[in-house]
Order: sequence, then structure tokens, then C-alpha cells
Amino acid sequence: MTLEPLAPRPDAPSLADGLNWVKSSHSGGGGNCVEVAAVDHLRYIRDSKDPHGPVLAVTPEAFTDFLTAAATGKLDGPE
Repeated sequence: MTLEPLAPRPDAPSLADGLNWVKSSHSGGGGNCVEVAAVDHLRYIRDSKDPHGPVLAVTPEAFTDFLTAAATGKLDGPE
């Protein structure tokens, strides 16, 4: 038996459908925003410019760790 990867179906509902997506109040509206949706024990993250594109799912703890690292500059690149 040969298994082949499944191609995305254009008629399939997206994970993004039906979630309550929010942007940070700090978003400036320049199009470089991330949106987050909280559902059960996961936090979903997507690019606001591509609402039907890829969605990242992480635990609430991982999301909190990410926010803390971003707020404290631990994710800043070299200057």
C-alpha cells in the first residue's frame, strides 16, 4: 500500500472559520499584525494579512512564554 499526502481541499472549512480572532490593542494598523484566538486549551495564531493561511496552535503556557520573551527583548535580533 502506498500512502500519498493529502492535498488541501478548497471546499474544506478552514481552522480559522468560526474562531473569535483578536488583534493587540498595540497594533498600528500597518498590516503587520498577528491575530490570536483562544479555544479550550490551545491558542491559535495567524497572520492578519492571510486569514485563510496557516494557523499555529500552541498551549497557553507556550504562548505566555512567547509574550514574556517578546516583552523583555529576548527575541530581538542583533543590532
